[in-house]
Amino acid sequence: MTTVTSDPSYIGYINYGWGYKWRIIGWITVSGTLKDQDGQPIANAPVTLLLNERLGKQSVSGTTTASGTYSLNIPSLNPGAGDYSYYASASTHYFDVIGMGVASSLSNSSETYVDTLYHFAYSIYHPF
Repeated sequence: MTTVTSDPSYIGYINYGWGYKWRIIGWITVSGTLKDQDGQPIANAPVTLLLNERLGKQSVSGTTTASGTYSLNIPSLNPGAGDYSYYASASTHYFDVIGMGVASSLSNSSETYVDTLYHFAYSIYHPF
């Protein structure tokens, strides 16, 4: 996995206190290259993105291109619950820490990519 894209108003690689993670809201697109155990791209292979959102799980599957690249999109995320909060200078951000995995069912693929994301729920403005 090389790229995580989401709503441009909220996307970012940030640290809310649980380490640096991608922040997402609304939708997500994950892109990368599926490689075999020797590091060579795997063409026309099945690949799946799984999100373990706080209010439900979602997945989408696709196939790599002839050069082994993939781009998987979930067009509509469940809303975030806001179980965690981060006090920023102008507002408090509420979010969830959710699991994400990208994998292939091929036995010769090199690994499953597993990570966590900040799933933005909402923010509450507080004056200075």
